[in-house]
Amino acid sequence: MNKKKLKKSFCVCIWLCILVFQFSGNENNADNKSLSQRLIFINAALQYLGTPYKYAGCSEEGMDCSGLIYKTALDTLNLALPRSARELGEFVEKIDDEEVQPGDLLFFNTTGRISHVGIYLGSGNFVHSSSDDAVTGVVITSLTNVYWKKCYRFAGRILEPEDIFLNPIAAR
Repeated sequence: MNKKKLKKSFCVCIWLCILVFQFSGNENNADNKSLSQRLIFINAALQYLGTPYKYAGCSEEGMDCSGLIYKTALDTLNLALPRSARELGEFVEKIDDEEVQPGDLLFFNTTGRISHVGIYLGSGNFVHSSSDDAVTGVVITSLTNVYWKKCYRFAGRILEPEDIFLNPIAAR
């Protein structure tokens, strides 16, 4: 197994462990269909960790931020979403920051308008395809990062909310 695939597998395992730990104390997780959709959506996005950034790209050879969202939602949820960050921002149900759950989308203004999007992972982190960070491509970034904190505008929802994410451990 090459270094890139090993790193991807390790990151996916870590995030799945974190998500499972967050939900282990909740009694309601037995019959939660949307929960599995959220976990499938997140896990699929994490499979692209290390994929290079490519403007307008939407494949393993390279993708931009909205390409990551579009491909992941289409392949895992059979959900065809708008293809640009700006259009996605207009499409989603906007939610308060206190309501953000893993699997929700985060929107950023990097150019004077909504121009970037990522998937919230929980614990203040999100996965996105970045063109401007020290490490470009599909990466995990903290919302405490000075640049992204400054550019953050709002969160949006494409999947049903889940009670399981409302426990104190899951709060960011």
